[in-house]
Amino acid sequence: MKPYLKDLFDSNAKVIYLRRFRLQNANWSKTSQANDYDYTFSSLANSDYHFRMPVIIQSDGLPWKIGNLYLMGQLDTPPALSNMKTLSARAIHLKYYLQYLEHSNQHFLDLPTQYQQRVPRKFKAFLQAVIEQHDFSSQYINNILSSVAHFYNYIQHQSFVSQSDIENKPFRERKVSIPIHNNVGIMRNISVITNDLKLRSSRKPLPSLGKLRDGGSLRPLSSEEQEIIFRAFDKNYASIELELMIRIALGTGARQQSVCTLSIACIKTALHYLEQNADSNYAVINTGYKYRTDSKGGRLNRLMFSRNLIDHLATYIDCERAEHRRQNINEPFPNSV
Repeated sequence: MKPYLKDLFDSNAKVIYLRRFRLQNANWSKTSQANDYDYTFSSLANSDYHFRMPVIIQSDGLPWKIGNLYLMGQLDTPPALSNMKTLSARAIHLKYYLQYLEHSNQHFLDLPTQYQQRVPRKFKAFLQAVIEQHDFSSQYINNILSSVAHFYNYIQHQSFVSQSDIENKPFRERKVSIPIHNNVGIMRNISVITNDLKLRSSRKPLPSLGKLRDGGSLRPLSSEEQEIIFRAFDKNYASIELELMIRIALGTGARQQSVCTLSIACIKTALHYLEQNADSNYAVINTGYKYRTDSKGGRLNRLMFSRNLIDHLATYIDCERAEHRRQNINEPFPNSV
């Protein structure tokens, strides 16, 4: 079962919500007793109540001061947030960062001279491993890292920490140009600031099962065309290897490079899944992205293999002919089917 991100940390940090919250001035005054002060609150101009105000709580039960100062500052930073959803999302993202700090016994100002040892960089490396090991959305992980970058930029701009404490930059920023088209098709470049905390990812949603992202340039074979191919199989016009390759392409829609880089391990994993799930007639094999099977442009595709096709492939993998090929043919992918 895929874990929740919060369960990957040895930390009990959490986010709680205040029913109503309002920014006010604290007015201090000295009392008649020495070294004793009293205070009153006065409303800020144009300060409204905010409902469900998020507060980040450390594992020891105390509020995380710097994190909550950042959250409160967002209420007073133009343009004002139209609702609390964005602030709540940032609070949750920073809560994950606090959990990482507590889990690894680090401080948010642990920024040594060696760049890769600075805590935001180590947090990025941790989240990269989380994506690879637990298949989390890289887009969501990038949202977390974006909130961390915004947090550091804000506390520096507001001088919440002294310049000497943050002399080594938590990350590197750079200006990039992005081409955009207006509503009449005229293109122009806009400059934006990005940083190296961002992980490489595609903002396109994951493809649905059995559907490929290929720019719309593919079409399925007609029933008549498929029938011609199957009749050719009956007449042994193709070797068993070519026949299996074509059956994979017809049955799953996979491209040639995906078909030719399918590994023995992924076929056996699919076979094991079907053996453990007798009611299922299909097994999913992922290609591209971080998986060993190639896809066009490294895009993640999820191919559906029928039980019958997996059985045929598993039979071929264990046959004497396949073993002979693996031992005697100098193939670029020795573990491929």
